[in-house]
Amino acid sequence: MDTPQFDTLTITLPKTLIERLKKEAEAQQRALDTVVEDVIEAYLTEDEDWEEDSDEKILADLRESLEDMKAGRMRPIEELFAEIREARKHDR
Repeated sequence: MDTPQFDTLTITLPKTLIERLKKEAEAQQRALDTVVEDVIEAYLTEDEDWEEDSDEKILADLRESLEDMKAGRMRPIEELFAEIREARKHDR
């Protein structure tokens, strides 16, 4: 297994964003640099996944979502957010 190599990057961020990152690191009981690395990695991976989707797949997904909505297979967004918040509590 290859050992990852690291380099240093200095960036300037708004204080509010830095505070949010610090709070997240504290909540996860992890080092700030580790949390920042995870956030960047997740963003880049999500972006790569998005680029791989063809226009046809995106349209098919939209059509499926519309059919689900018409058939009543949906739930209020507040319910979804509550479920996500609850799951995050258990992950910490």
